[in-house]
Amino acid sequence: MKRFETTDDMRPEYDLSTLLVVARGPQRRVTVTLASDVAEFFKSEESVNEALRNLIRLSVSPASSTPKPVRKLPKPKKSA
Repeated sequence: MKRFETTDDMRPEYDLSTLLVVARGPQRRVTVTLASDVAEFFKSEESVNEALRNLIRLSVSPASSTPKPVRKLPKPKKSA
């Protein structure tokens, strides 16, 4: 395989550090940070995904496959 030498001939006004990169396709991943009180119940990525899939199955109406309204739970109080 032939290797190519590259030179940095990019103009300074092209700042690629601010470039927004969007994942596309079937391997797309989304990173979510769980609150510490929620994270303590999950040991792995797979367990989080399975819990979310079960929640989706429970919230979707079998007749119309539209999500049912979900009641928001109160946020836990922060300990001092």
